[in-house]
Amino acid sequence: TLAVVFVGGAALGIVFYVLALMDSVPMWMTGIGLVPLLIAATVPLLQAARYGAADPKQFHRRYIVEKRWF
Repeated sequence: TLAVVFVGGAALGIVFYVLALMDSVPMWMTGIGLVPLLIAATVPLLQAARYGAADPKQFHRRYIVEKRWF
């Protein structure tokens, strides 16, 4: 699902950028495509921080034994 958000945000940003170059929309609207990109980039960073901050025993129990990744 994050890949869909990432690709959709990139496509949206490109579409608004082309429209802004044609003076159809203001240039600030090209930033709309950045919102999904930022969301798609932030979630994996938060998960990586959570994995890195876990105690080794807790990490092994939760992610290896129980296979609870999300």
